[in-house]
Amino acid sequence: MPVSGLTRREQSVLIASTAAPGLARRADSQVFGPAQPAVSAAESFWRAVDDERRALSAGVSRRRRILGALSLRTFWRR
Repeated sequence: MPVSGLTRREQSVLIASTAAPGLARRADSQVFGPAQPAVSAAESFWRAVDDERRALSAGVSRRRRILGALSLRTFWRR
């Protein structure tokens, strides 16, 4: 779950994933870079994200994956 006030890179080190910090750096460089990323770079990034999501969910029950995917927490007012 995202932690309020932290950047993408700061949050990435809190995830039980060795790939998350690298993915966060890639996302930042493509979003805030000097030019729009090439289509191939974007496709490569999203493939890496999908691979990492599958790896992280491999040891999680189906029920937990569904609950994670359907979280409505972002719609709650504070």
